[in-house]
Amino acid sequence: MIVGTPVLSTSDTLAAQRTWLASERTLMAWIRTATSMLSFGFSIVKALQYAVQEGMLKGVRAESPKSIGLFLIILAIALLMIASVQHWLFARSLPGVIGRGRRWDLALTTAMLLIILGLLTLANILFKVGPF
Repeated sequence: MIVGTPVLSTSDTLAAQRTWLASERTLMAWIRTATSMLSFGFSIVKALQYAVQEGMLKGVRAESPKSIGLFLIILAIALLMIASVQHWLFARSLPGVIGRGRRWDLALTTAMLLIILGLLTLANILFKVGPF
């Protein structure tokens, strides 16, 4: 037992674990939402850029698709960052769940990887860097 760490009853420990898992599910829902927004934003940019270049969309400025896609991508990255920080702070505050060493948080790791992917996508669109 670690000094200064309260000992929780079995029911309290299980309740804390259920609460932690609920927080994980919430973060996973944010990951799904951000993934949809990222992929939709990137698809809008690329599809409408192609349509404007081919002359299929007369009267549409060339920057319009880029603006819409960038908005979705930036929004997805920002929301996922906020959700990740909220999850991390909440998980740290739970008693008895992380008391015996740090638990590897798969949802938080996935969120961080998706944030990196979103930033790479943003760099691709803004600076035309990468294979797309």
